[in-house]
Amino acid sequence: MKFVIADIVNKTFNPYSLEETKILIKNIWGKIDKIFLQNRNYPSSASYIWTWKAKEIAQYCLDQKIDVFVINGMLKPSVYNTLRDYFPRETQIWDKIDLILHIFEKHAHTKEAKLQIEYAKIKYELPRLKWWWKQLSNLGAGIWTRWPWEKMMEIKRRHYEKRLKQIEKQLSHRKSVLESQRRWRKLMKKAILVWYSNVWKSTLFNALTGKNVYIEDILFATLDNRIAKLKTEYPIDVLVIDTIGFIHGIPPLVLNSFLPTLEEIKFADILVLVFDVSLLERDKKYFELQFETVLSVLERFKNFIEKKNFEDFENLNLRKKIVVVFNKFDLISRKNEILSQINKYLDLLKNNFSIDIQNWIWSAHDKEDILKLKKLLVR
Repeated sequence: MKFVIADIVNKTFNPYSLEETKILIKNIWGKIDKIFLQNRNYPSSASYIWTWKAKEIAQYCLDQKIDVFVINGMLKPSVYNTLRDYFPRETQIWDKIDLILHIFEKHAHTKEAKLQIEYAKIKYELPRLKWWWKQLSNLGAGIWTRWPWEKMMEIKRRHYEKRLKQIEKQLSHRKSVLESQRRWRKLMKKAILVWYSNVWKSTLFNALTGKNVYIEDILFATLDNRIAKLKTEYPIDVLVIDTIGFIHGIPPLVLNSFLPTLEEIKFADILVLVFDVSLLERDKKYFELQFETVLSVLERFKNFIEKKNFEDFENLNLRKKIVVVFNKFDLISRKNEILSQINKYLDLLKNNFSIDIQNWIWSAHDKEDILKLKKLLVR
């Protein structure tokens, strides 16, 4: 598939967001044909970019037979439909949310993950459909002014709303199943992996559990929750729980769809935060962006992490602690310098969460590091 990307450049422009968009496109075997950047103080309320620029890109897509036009931002329904008028029918129009949802759809394997993604896609598509339906219905009044496509739009809208109710019912049933599983795991110690996407966290999961889960150097290679026992010689049973990775600017709609799986954070004894420490040497700003993204997601669960204002007193584990794993340390050349920088980020964590915080420097291919980390988890 051939892709074209468009973005606006201003004071708030984030080059990492654009880079991650390019990586996401490559993850679905897409080829980026061209990137259009436009200087604007803020997105246009009509077409996100200037109208003349949108028409220019539309002509380019027609000439070059582009499959997908991607806006590196979020489009309102009215803006989406305005752009749809400019572009050829053969060219799909996606924004950042559409792109992430397509990636999720590709990498989801369990029934629950597929339902969560379908739910998010419909919730995102429905406002566009309703907006278009509203515009069409304003064309005239009376029974004889309804056009055939208006009837099709109404049928599609009703189908979407019916499907949403079906998915909500299935996810509600799945939630009750998860709750019963949590009761069964109540007496076992639980360590949950919390991470930014593509920091070799799956490699860590395999090393801790002896499993052989899918590993690939791409964003969102896996989306499904995975649970396995910690492989250790100690008599204590520890469950290692793997969750979905985060990404900067992940839409609230998408994050909310995965809240039932992220809620494992509430019930875990240990939160294992995994960071790519090699970025401190290669690209410090990108590391800080990842660090802030993980913290912002954890803020949703701060009361549960710190044991404040929770409702389910019986099921929540009260002996929580955070273990920070600074991954890929074996790829660093200036080790002493990086070690001194790590303390700064540990202090930020301690200022945000008033619980026990420990850190561990980990190398992917060092068996001794793995053994030491296992001791830290069973302690």
